[in-house]
Amino acid sequence: MKKQIFTVLSIVAIAATVSSCMKVKDYKCECTYVASTLGPNAGKPNRVETEMVKGRTHEMADVECGFLESKYNTEFYSGTCLLK
Repeated sequence: MKKQIFTVLSIVAIAATVSSCMKVKDYKCECTYVASTLGPNAGKPNRVETEMVKGRTHEMADVECGFLESKYNTEFYSGTCLLK
């Protein structure tokens, strides 16, 4: 009987842990873009932007936030984006 209770409690604990890791919510992605010293924007101030990544797990939001780093590559800016 004790073994069955322990097994059930273990399964419940594992399910609760997995469901909290897979939680879908909105995340804020903060990006800083720095102008290349050799490009036409040399000397211009950094661009700082914040975008919302909506309805994602933390892992998927991190990937989507990373895609934003190349947003201004064609304008000779290099970017760094982090989830906040």
